[in-house]
Amino acid sequence: MKRAVIIGKDVSKGARSPILWNAAFNALDIDAEMTTVDIEHESDAIEFLDSETSKPDFIGGAVAAPLKEVVANYFADDSGSFIEPKNCFFNSEGRFTAANTDTLALLESISSVKNDLDIQRLCILGTGGVSKSLCYQLSNQNKNFDVDVYGRNQEISSLFTDFGVNFKDYGALNLDIENYDVLINCTSIGKDGNNEDSILSTSQLSLINKEALLFDVNYINSPSKLLRDASSLSLNCIDGSRMNLMQAVIGFCLANDLVGKEDVVHQHMLEAIKEI
Repeated sequence: MKRAVIIGKDVSKGARSPILWNAAFNALDIDAEMTTVDIEHESDAIEFLDSETSKPDFIGGAVAAPLKEVVANYFADDSGSFIEPKNCFFNSEGRFTAANTDTLALLESISSVKNDLDIQRLCILGTGGVSKSLCYQLSNQNKNFDVDVYGRNQEISSLFTDFGVNFKDYGALNLDIENYDVLINCTSIGKDGNNEDSILSTSQLSLINKEALLFDVNYINSPSKLLRDASSLSLNCIDGSRMNLMQAVIGFCLANDLVGKEDVVHQHMLEAIKEI
C-alpha cells in the first residue's frame, strides 16, 4: 500500500485532507491511504522528510501551518530569490518536489468562469502571502495579463516589480477600477462573512465593468460583505470555495500522476464533502 500524509500542527484534530484524499483513493481503486502526522517544529519536520522521502511506498502529501515555509525551503532548488510557501509535496519522476496548490487552484477557479483570452487587465488587492504567490505563479506561467497590485507598503514594491507586475497605491485604484477584467481580493479584510468590513466600497464597486469578474479568496461564512454588495449591483463574483477544494484536487493529482484528471477527482472529493 502507498502512503500519503498531511503534516502540520495538530492536524490529527480535524484536518480535512485525509477525508478528501482517502475518498478519492477509494473511488479510483488506488491502494493507498493518507494519515495525519502532527509536527510543529522545523527540526522535527526535516527529520521526518529525510526519513520518509527515502521510502519507496511514500508518495508525499499535504502541508499545513506552520510548516509551509519549512517544506518550501527543504525542497527549494535555489533558482530564485523568492521561495513561496508550499502546501503539497510529491514524488515526480523519481525525486520529491513541492508546490503551492493554493495558487494553482486560485488560477483554476478564475479559468472555470472566465476564459484567459477574455482577460487583459488584472487587479490584485493586497500584498500578503497570497498576493505574492499569485504574482510569482503568474510570472512563471507567462500569462499575457497586465497585472496591477494595490498595497500600502512601498518597501516591498520591488518584489512585485521583479515579478513583472505594477505596484500601485490604493489611492490610485479609482482611476483604473473600471478597466479591469478580473479583480481579486487577496486580503483578509472580510475574511469571515459575518464581518461587515469590505476592501471595496459600494461606490467603488459601482465603477467596475459589468463584464468583469470579482473574486474574493475568502470563503468562511460566505458570502462576504464584499460579495453581497457586488451581487446587489449584479456583478459577476465568486468566493474561494472552489479554490479551497481544488487545492486538494490538484495536490492529489500531482502526487498520484493523475494530472489531467482533475474533473474526475474533483467530483469524488465533492461527494466526500457532502458526507462531512
